[in-house]
Amino acid sequence: MSSNKSQASGFVFTGWHMLGVMVLFFGTIITVNMVMAWNAVASWSGLVVPNTYVASQQFNAKAEAVKARAASGIKGKLVVDENTVRYEVFHLDTGCVDSDTGSD
Repeated sequence: MSSNKSQASGFVFTGWHMLGVMVLFFGTIITVNMVMAWNAVASWSGLVVPNTYVASQQFNAKAEAVKARAASGIKGKLVVDENTVRYEVFHLDTGCVDSDTGSD
C-alpha cells in the first residue's frame, strides 16, 4: 500500500508576515514624513517679516501706488543692447519719467 501523504514544502505567508509588511510600509511613510517635517522646520523659520500687520499695510500702499501709476498712462519698455539691459519708463505725451529704482 502506498501512502498519499503530501508534504507542504515552500513558504507559507502567515499573519505575522502581513504584520511585518504593514509595519515596514507604514513605518517607511511615517519616517519619510518626519524627516521632511524636520528639514522644513530646521531650514525655514516661517518668519518672513517681523510684523505681518505692518507689512500688509505697506503692501497695500505699494499696490495702490502701482495701480495709480498704471492708470496715469505711464508705459515701460525693455531695451537690450550689446553691453546693457535697460528698462525705460516713459509717458506717451510727456516723455521720460523718473522712477523708483527699487533699491530700498
